Amino acid sequence: MAKPASPSRSSATEEHFFEILKGFDTAVLVTLGEVERMHGRPMSVAGREDGGTLWFMTSVESPKVAEVLADRHALVVMQSSNRFIVIEGLAEIVRDRAKIEELWSETQRIWFQGKDDPDIALVRFSPTEAEYWDNAGVQGLRFAFEALKALASGEPLSDRGSPKAHGKVGL
Repeated sequence: MAKPASPSRSSATEEHFFEILKGFDTAVLVTLGEVERMHGRPMSVAGREDGGTLWFMTSVESPKVAEVLADRHALVVMQSSNRFIVIEGLAEIVRDRAKIEELWSETQRIWFQGKDDPDIALVRFSPTEAEYWDNAGVQGLRFAFEALKALASGEPLSDRGSPKAHGKVGL
């Protein structure tokens, strides 16, 4: 059986990661929950910064706040039908009213009374490493062709080796 190649690591890989990251407005934030079990939940991305820092808005009373305060290590997972990102990093709880106001959007009214709601806290996620898989556009066509070849030959599909298809980024 063919062993897949390691994911690409280069400046082109980093550029492509940030390009893909811009396309997501939701993520699954995974923290360490009670009894050392992983706990994931979907979150809207409230903001982004250079370097991949992500911001999420939450309730002070949310279990994720206690989980982050107990262990800052977290994972963010983003997925569409043909693009996938997994980001490792550190989360922290931020109660800065100016930052809350900056990141506030009216869609947050679903969960809060307004930007001055004292129940609002932010989760700042600072990435340390990320990995992506991209089967959109030309990469998707190339993947479909390689998959058909693998089916026809009976040989397992091996990594395509393109930094646009699969890459790892240190942040």
